Amino acid sequence: MWKVKRRQLFVDPKVQGALLARVIAYWALYLFAVAVLMLGWRVLTHAPAPFLTHVRNLWFDCVPMFAASCLLLPFLATDIVRLSNRFCGPLVRVRDGLRGLVRGENVSSVQFRKDDFWQDMGDEFNAVLVKFRCVKADAERAPQTASATEWVGD
Repeated sequence: MWKVKRRQLFVDPKVQGALLARVIAYWALYLFAVAVLMLGWRVLTHAPAPFLTHVRNLWFDCVPMFAASCLLLPFLATDIVRLSNRFCGPLVRVRDGLRGLVRGENVSSVQFRKDDFWQDMGDEFNAVLVKFRCVKADAERAPQTASATEWVGD
């Protein structure tokens, strides 16, 4: 079985951008915390020396860890964008469908990919869409007896 490729990973820049910024901030905070802990460990376990000597030596000790972390960051960022696409993509499709309904457009049912989150939300949207179409068709056949708000109470 082949897998449907996503055409666009960054579908909701506001949400996905905020999530990506948060992950990068956590990554930077993690590096800072590790550096502080390593500095404390260095001060406690090495011969007494001026503080700046410990800081300078720590930098040389941390370069491999920092380099490895920097090499992993693009993979982490890509993975978080792909994961967020699995919940942002469905929300964008439902939002676009709702906007189309408000504008009076002919809206298609939404189809989510197999690995997308909130499959049940897509099913519920499609059920509401079917109900909306039925009420709209009834209203067009008998405009004096049907109202666009009647279907909400069913």
